[in-house]
Amino acid sequence: MFVNKTHVISSIGLNLLVQFASGRFDAYELQASDINNALLNTPEGELQEQILDWFSTAERNVNSVITGYVAKYELTKVEIDNSPLPSIAADLMRYELSNNDADEGFLARKRSAMKQLEKIQSGTIAVKHLSPTRTNSMKTIKAGSSFNWDGY
Repeated sequence: MFVNKTHVISSIGLNLLVQFASGRFDAYELQASDINNALLNTPEGELQEQILDWFSTAERNVNSVITGYVAKYELTKVEIDNSPLPSIAADLMRYELSNNDADEGFLARKRSAMKQLEKIQSGTIAVKHLSPTRTNSMKTIKAGSSFNWDGY
């Protein structure tokens, strides 16, 4: 929903994804084409299916986290694509897919993404344009009594 595979691949980079997958699967012959086929095409072979399962698990985790913060907005696909949510999802995916959870660079990106989600939840960052509230023309009512300024 919030994770776009092509956006994640382009923002993280194939080389880094190959490093993540190589550390995860201990595959000597893992190449960038394996990740492309697994994520963007139909996986061929056991290794590519494992890569797709690994990515899908991370994708479900990230989508669940983001949904928890923006569920009240009932966003459409167009509104999601025009919001900062795909970039936030890519940062969270980088952390989910990494081999080293304690890496300061990945932790900093995750903290930054979580702060942005908190700002979205509080309304500081707008992800959906609110429809204008209905306004009626103002009606004036005659005063119930008349004050005598001359006699004052």
